[in-house]
Order: sequence, then C-alpha cells, then structure tokens
Amino acid sequence: GPLPEAALRDLVRTRYRLAVRDEARLVAYLARRTEGNALFATELLRALEEQGAVDAGGVRLDALEAIAVPPLLRQVIEGRILRLGAGAEGLLEIAAAIGQGVPLDTWVAVAQVDEGAIEQVAERALAAGLLTGARDGAGVEFAHALIRETLYEGIPPMRRRRLHRQVAEALAAMREPAPDAVASHFQRAGDARAATWLVEAGWRAYRSFAYETARTRFEEALPMITATERARALLALSTLDRYRQRGIRYAEEALESAQAAGDAMLAAVAQFRLGITLSYHGRFRAALQAMKAADDVLDAVPDAMLPDFYSVPGLTFTREWRRECRVSVFAFCGQWREVFALFGGTLEAMSVLSGLPEATGALGICNAYAFLGRPEEARRAIARARAVFVERRDNIGALSTFTIEGCLVLLPYLLDDKDARQRYEQELAHATWQLEEALGTVPPHFNHGPLLIAAGRWAEARALWAQRRADAPRIDRVWNIPHVGAMARAQGERLEAWALVSEGLPGGLLTAPGTSHFIALNLQCLAARLCLDAGDRDGARQWLEAHARWLDWAGEEAHWGRADGRLAWAEYYRAGGEIALALQHAEQALAHAGDPHQPLALLAARRLLGELDTDAGRHDDAARHLAESLALADACLAPYERALTLLAMADLRAATDENETARALLDVVKAICAPLGAQPTLARADVVATRLPSG
Repeated sequence: GPLPEAALRDLVRTRYRLAVRDEARLVAYLARRTEGNALFATELLRALEEQGAVDAGGVRLDALEAIAVPPLLRQVIEGRILRLGAGAEGLLEIAAAIGQGVPLDTWVAVAQVDEGAIEQVAERALAAGLLTGARDGAGVEFAHALIRETLYEGIPPMRRRRLHRQVAEALAAMREPAPDAVASHFQRAGDARAATWLVEAGWRAYRSFAYETARTRFEEALPMITATERARALLALSTLDRYRQRGIRYAEEALESAQAAGDAMLAAVAQFRLGITLSYHGRFRAALQAMKAADDVLDAVPDAMLPDFYSVPGLTFTREWRRECRVSVFAFCGQWREVFALFGGTLEAMSVLSGLPEATGALGICNAYAFLGRPEEARRAIARARAVFVERRDNIGALSTFTIEGCLVLLPYLLDDKDARQRYEQELAHATWQLEEALGTVPPHFNHGPLLIAAGRWAEARALWAQRRADAPRIDRVWNIPHVGAMARAQGERLEAWALVSEGLPGGLLTAPGTSHFIALNLQCLAARLCLDAGDRDGARQWLEAHARWLDWAGEEAHWGRADGRLAWAEYYRAGGEIALALQHAEQALAHAGDPHQPLALLAARRLLGELDTDAGRHDDAARHLAESLALADACLAPYERALTLLAMADLRAATDENETARALLDVVKAICAPLGAQPTLARADVVATRLPSG
C-alpha cells in the first residue's frame, strides 16, 4: 500500500538533514509525484541526488524541477508493458498522450481501431496494475503518474505532436468540448488552432470566477490573436489586472487593437475601460476624460447592440453600468454635484441605490455619503456593494469593501460604538478567511492597518504597510496613507510623514481639488502640523489655506475634514500666541465634530479646549473637557489618544500643584508611548516632569 505522508517524512529525515521548510517541500514533492509508492519514492530520491537537486551531505535542497523517470522504475514499468503482448505499447502510448485520465471514446477515435481492440488492451493493462477503471466503464486512468510519464517519454517527438493534434481534434468534435483540454493539446501539437480554444477557455474561466486561470489563458493566447479578438482579450485582462499598473497598459493596447481593426464601438468600449482603470490609480481627470469620450459614441448605441462579452460581469458597458462607474469616480474625488446630477439632482434621489445592479456605483455612493457626513447611508451602500461581490463569489472585491468601510465609516463615525466594531471585526475576519481559502494569501494593500493604528497596534500596522506592493494602485494605498503618515509623525519620523504627504498629494500645495481622492484632505492638515512641529507657521498657514480651498470647492454639503481643519487652525493660532482665535476655532471644531458624531475629532477638540483652558487658568473647565476627552479615548479603545489626553491632564495637575497625581499620570503616558515609539510625546512628558518639584 502507499506510504502515508508521515512515513515519507521519516524516509526523508533518515537520509537528509534539511531545514524544516525544505523538508516539507521535499515531502510534498514526493507525495505528489509518487503517490506514496515506496519503490517510486526511493528511486526518485536517488534520481534527485544524481542530478544534484539534493547535495551529497543532504543539507541543501535546490529547485525541484520535473525529472525524467528514474532508470530502475523505467525498467520495471517497461517490463510490465512488454508482457502485455504485441501492439499494446502503441495503444498505451496513445492513451498516455491523451492524459492521466483516458475516456474510451477518445482513445478509440485517436487510435482509429475498433472498440474491441482497445478493450482487450485495457483489460490486460488493468490486470497488470498499469491502469485502473472508472466506475461507469466509460474510461480508464493510469494507476500512477510515473507509468504515464514512462510511456509518454518514449514517444518520438514528431509522433507526439501528431498524437496531440489528433487528440485535440477528437475532443473538439465532441458535443460539449472542454476548451482547456482542447487548447492544451493543440498547443503541444504546435497547431495555430490553439489560440481560438485558449480564448474560449479564458472566457469560460472568467464566467466561472476562476480569474487566475482566465488571466493565464488570455495571456497565452495574446501572441497568437489579432484584431477584435485580441482587443476583447485585452479588455478582460485590463479588468482582471485593474489594481495593477499593467491593467492600464492592457486597456491602452485594447484601444489600439480595436482602432486598428476599424471597430469604432469596440474602441469606445476600450476607452471606457481605460477610464475605469485610470480611476483605480487616482488619475481621476484622465479617467473622466476617457469616459466622456467613450460615452459620446456608446450613448448613441442601444444596449442590445453593444459588443457581446458573454454576459461577463464588469464587461457589460450598458448605460446603467457606465453611469455607476462615473458615480464612483465623481464620488472618489469629491464631485458631489456631479453625483447628484446622475441621480436626479438631489441627495435624497440617491435612494435608487437599492436598485443598482453593480457594486461600482454602491461603492461610489458610500464615498459620497461618508464625505457628506451621512454614515448610516454610507453603511447601507457598502452593504449593497458587498452583497453584489459575495453573490459573484468575488472574494477580493468583498474584502476591499471592509477596507473602505473601516476608513470611511467605522474610524471617523463609529469608533466608540462597541457593537458596530464587534460586528465589523467578525465580518472582516470571515471575509479574510474566505479570501485566504480561495487564494492562499491576502493582497497586502487590502488590510486593516488604519484600525490597527487607532488601536495602538503600530508594529502590526507597520508590518502590513511594509508588505505593500510597489505597483498597488493609489486608490488602494490612499486609505492607509493619512493614517500611516499620522503614525510616522507621532513616532518622530518626519521625513516619512512628508513622503506620504507627497504621495497622496502629488501636486503638493498646488494639488487641485477633484484631481486626487478626497480623503487626501486629511494630508493637508498633517502637512500643516508637520510645519508647526518645525516652527514653520508660514508653511502651516499655506497648507491650511489649501485645505480651506478644497472645502470651499466641495461646498457646504461636505462635512469631511471640517472638524480637523478647524482644529489645525486652532493649533496654528495657539502656536502664535493668538489664544482668542485658537479658542474660537477649537470651539468650531467641537461643533463640527458633533454634527455628525465623530468620536476621534470630538476627543481631540475636547483635549485642545482643555489645554487652552489650562493655559488660561480655567482649571475647572479644563478638567471637564479633559474628562470627556478621556472617556471618548477609552470608548474608542485608542491608547495613543488616551496617552495624549493623560499628558494634558498631567499638565493640568502640575498647574494646580497636584504633583503626585501628575507623576502618576506621566508614568501611564510613558508606559503607553514607549512601546509605540512615540518619541515626541515622551519628550513632552519629560518637559512636564521637569516642572514638578523633586521628591
């Protein structure tokens, strides 16, 4: 009987002294290629040693490429085949060309002999242990992959190509041919007909949500196809790789192929696809221009006359779907009025959300509602988008909705809602598990780093951020950038923080509103605070004025960033000793943070008011503000925010000569901030400590 994996592991350990990872790799290789056959396993190890895949001392393992069947095994297998009688080897070679599993009707068609001759050989091979039979009697399988390999390697190359062509033709002639199998055999035969079948296999995989297989088939077909067929395959690839830079390249090539073929409608479709892909990379102005140019052609065509993409999700290009895509782009870059116009001109008209067939528009509307300060509507929109992704079994899309929900809804509006956090964390864990089951890994840019930062788990957040893909689109990195930038500032990493400001706002102070994701508004306040840290009040004012221009452009409907902007202005005036103006802006920040409820902004506004009251000697008012700030920090489970508030409370206690209480508070601040590496806050704590009398 076959050796279990544990026995194969023992076999490896008795012969070699490999590292744990290499040992596991070798055991898995043996299990896959030998299926536990003891003779095959020992001979395969011998062959690996002879070819240098395992070194003489057995401590190093190189690449485990497929090797020829070891000589002893070949002799054993060939001996069995010879005992089957004349003609058997030739028929078994045909079976080996067909594959590991051999349908009898295909075997008969390729061999061009009567069914009885095939049955006789099959029965003798079954008795010899070379084949096993299917339960329905419609086919056979080789008893072991190495048996098939022995036969296959013995076929002369020219005959092998001819056999593969015959197998492909036989499979293609069946009632419901499998495109993958037909394409594979035509490829091995070097037959140009492989291209058509590769494309068909790609579309079939795409419709079945087998996206990795679809990508592979289309890429294999590209060198062999031209004109409209090439343009369509490129459109699919640009959709599959929309999160990578090459997705833009595929869309551009699709447009070129469609134009070269003289197909104006397909060219317009490709141009719209290019616009969508550009939007994923934060190139909103170019995206909208491409979409507008495409709409000028596509709007004149009834949906029924649009190119047939086999009803593939994401490649329908109907009027409704194109409207949803425009909604998404407009919402991402803060163009609320354009979003309203697409839904009848009012915010309330967006209630048609419940009827949207795609996730694209729902994601855009989630952005719009979040930036407009309507978190409950944003939650409903994200739930709609998630439901569409789940229905399609699009695990990547479903997980991406949690990144968006965390940054746009949970963090700004619901962080102090215990039930909302618990629900989110449970659903996020389930979605992550589903994606790991499907792909084996989770793309690093789909992470919950901002929530980890809020929770004080900075080492974990940094580890996730370090894994980010260099070619990940800006639209995915943008969720993390403001939070990672704030963490970098809190750790005294000023150069890193400035680099993140530059990444999120490529035009710096001159970045025009509507050309970057509206969440980049947060980075303008971060830049102003970095300037204040360096004593550059003029630079801080310029960044805050840029922030104000964005808010003016967005209009009164937009609530996002207003509280933080007022808070940053208050810090600016405080740094210049203009306390009355600082107090005025801090109170305005508090008002904005309460409508709608924004717990992190509220606690920061309360803390600053407490600090201003401490400076002014209004100690009772300061204590009230700081107590409310601390309660919010605790409700949000935000340790760093708690440390900042405790530091302000220590300063208040020092001002009222409650020195022992102040020392105790400073000890807690240091206990929180030291593991976080929050050096600037630790330095501020030391300054407060120097004001306390010794002893």
